[in-house]
Parts: sequence; C-alpha cells; structure tokens
Amino acid sequence: MGELVLNVRPVVSLYPKLYSWWRIPEESVWRVARKLLGELREYLRARDARIRLLEPILISSIDDLYSQETRTRIVSGADAILAINAGAGSQPILIGLGDLGLPVVILGLASMGVEEREVEGIPGPEALDAYGELRRRGFSARLAVGFGDVLKWLRAYICLKGLKSSRIALFGTPASYIKEVVTPLEYLEGRLGLEFEVIPLEELIEAYEGTSAELSEVREVVKHVKGTASSIGAFKEDADKALVDAARLYLAMRNMLEERGATATAIDCFGFMDMVYERSGVLRPPCIALSLLRDEGIPAACEADLDALVTMIIMSAISGKPVFMGNLTYISPSKGVIRISHCTIPTSIVKSYDVVSFHESGFGATVRGRVEEGVEVTIARAAKWLDRMLIIRGKVLRSGVGGPLECATRVEVKVGGIERFVEEVEGDHHVLAYGDWSDVLCHVCRMLGTEPVVIG
Repeated sequence: MGELVLNVRPVVSLYPKLYSWWRIPEESVWRVARKLLGELREYLRARDARIRLLEPILISSIDDLYSQETRTRIVSGADAILAINAGAGSQPILIGLGDLGLPVVILGLASMGVEEREVEGIPGPEALDAYGELRRRGFSARLAVGFGDVLKWLRAYICLKGLKSSRIALFGTPASYIKEVVTPLEYLEGRLGLEFEVIPLEELIEAYEGTSAELSEVREVVKHVKGTASSIGAFKEDADKALVDAARLYLAMRNMLEERGATATAIDCFGFMDMVYERSGVLRPPCIALSLLRDEGIPAACEADLDALVTMIIMSAISGKPVFMGNLTYISPSKGVIRISHCTIPTSIVKSYDVVSFHESGFGATVRGRVEEGVEVTIARAAKWLDRMLIIRGKVLRSGVGGPLECATRVEVKVGGIERFVEEVEGDHHVLAYGDWSDVLCHVCRMLGTEPVVIG
C-alpha cells in the first residue's frame, strides 16, 4: 500500500542531418536541455510530487539508440519516457523510442522556451512526424506543446500504472441487489489486469471479533476520530462503544489488506452488517472503516460495487487525493442540482464532520461531513463492461443538507446539462473528486477503450 509514483526518463533526441552547413553542437543542446529540465522538474514537483524525472539521457545517433547499454539505461526504473525533440532531423530517434515498451510523451525543446516555458510552444516538425508515425504503429504516444501538456499526459499514465498495479481485497461479493448491474470481477481482471482476492465475510468477522477493544491501537483510532470531529450526535447506545467497534473493524480490515499487499478494497456492507447483527444483535456498519482507509489513500467501495471501485481507483490516481463515493439521492433539472449522499466520506477532504448514528437509527457510528462550497468537482461513474464513463463537471453548492432516510453526508452540486445526465445515467453510485479532471479522464478513457461522456 505504498505511494503511487511515476518515474519518467527524459531522453533528449538530437540527430544531425549531416549536412556540411548544418551542425548543432551537442554540448550546447545538452546544456540548454538540462537547464530547462530542471525548470520542468520544479514545475511538476509543485503540482504533482508523484511525478519524478529521472536522470536525462542524450541520444545523437542511431548507434546510440540501438546500443543495448543505452536502451537498458533508458528503461531502467522508468515507467514512461519524456522524449525531447532537439531538432536537426531527430525523427528516427523519436520513433525508435517507441520500441522500448514504455509510453512516450514527446515535447519540443523549443516548446520549453516559449511563453515563459509554461504555456504553448513549438513542438517542431520532427516531433509532429514522429508522433504521427508512433500512433500509426499503435504505440502509446502523446504530443505535448508545453509543461501543462506534460503534466496532463503523465497524470494519465499514473492512472494507468495505478490500475495495472492494483491488488483488490474484496470482502464478500457485490450485494445481491446490484449483482446484475455491475461488471463481473473476472471481466475486470481480463480487461484491466486487476488482481482480485475474494475474502469470505466470515473471515472478516472472525478478525473483527478477534480485535480486542482494549488494544492501544483501538484507543488511538477512537481518540483521533473524536478529537477531529466537531461533535458526537445522539445515540440510543453508548456512542463510545459504537466508535470502539468501528475502530476494531477498521484495524481488522487494514491488517488483512496489509497481509495481502492489497491496494484497494470493497465490502458487501449490508451482508456484513446482517451477519454481525445475527451474531450479536447490534448494528455495526463499516462506514468509518471505509472513511479511514480512504484517508490513507486506499480506494474503498461500499456495497462491493466494482464499477464504482474502478472509478475510485482511476480518480484517486489522477487527482492524488481521496475521493467520495455516494448515491444519487436528488436530481433537479429546474435548479441544475444533483446530490451525492453516503456515510463514508474521507475525513481528510471535509472542512468539518460529526460522528452520527447510521441513518439516524441511534446505533452504529458513521460520518456526516461538510465540504467547502464553491469548489470545482468532477463526478464520474464507469458503466458496466467499461463501455462508457459518465463524467460530470460542477461546483459544490452546499453540504450538510437535512432530510430523513438518507445517508449522513449530503453534497449538492450545481451542474449544467442535467436533462442529458438523466438520459445518460448508468447507475446509482457515483464518485466525486475535488477539481476539474474531465480532460485527463477523457484521455484515460480513450487509452482504456472506454467512451467518455462529458456533461456540464
């Protein structure tokens, strides 16, 4: 469950045309490239510290390109290649980099010196030619005309790396009422390369019951939750007992994930609650456990909704932050508002939260969070079979909305095109992330062979 990092190898591509009147000194190109790569490194570090530029390599001949020593140096420890076009007929080198099996982002050296080295620039004829040829050959290549494009494409590659490396611990299987509307895990394994391990709910309950309420770790979790909460709501049972049991479940789940090296999880919430209730007569939702796991950077889906989980993995990887999964509980075309509600918002992304009982029943601890108003958000859901992804852009209108028979955290979002949203909606659970990630999401969808449907 380590940090997701994308290691990028810059390769400065220079291939003199060997005309007697056209010579470009390698030393000057190398000096300028290293200086500007330093500026790019600072640009990326300030915006996404997960992207790390490795030591750059200069290639100035075909012999260099096909030297096994050079090729090994390029790919060693790298997840992607940043191919910098230094001009002088570098097409053969830029195209040859596609053979190394890593995704390639092509950036013109001139791009890095235009418009304050941050906006748009000149990719160069070599970059344009090579980009077209790499695409015709079916390689994963993207063209950048400035630092912003580099960041966008590398974030997309972070997402693909996150998907490819995902190991998912699934507690139970999708809830009975959604089995027919979510993608089977076997299909997700084949399509995305995800690795699932299904853990019977009985094993989780055994681990939960075996986690003593007297453990210091349990007390520390309870202290953290109570200490960061604004208030503790009304309970019909002892609120501290409900919190202790929530902490016990969180620790049991976290330990089981660590034992398996899992990077994401999902649980059949109501199946778990039903089994616990039959054994002990108490209501024990996994809401706080899921909230805290998300705080730690572990995508954790409710009700074992695998399509929501895939969406969470993608959006967490792109944004680098925890995301919120919830039900669509209110849709108003006349007001241009939709509401996302659930009891499992990560505590790290709210401005404040209360500990309340599950659905105001008086039993079982959950989180009621309040988020910043006016912030841009992206809401998304991958459709069954990953044919499409619905992507909605909007701004938070308000949260903390009251109302009976609804999950604790309620976030209303102002969006455009709700009539179309109603026509295109693919299911109930949607995932909300801070920021407008629609552009990067569209690129990720295309890389996955999924049609992006953007609204708002």
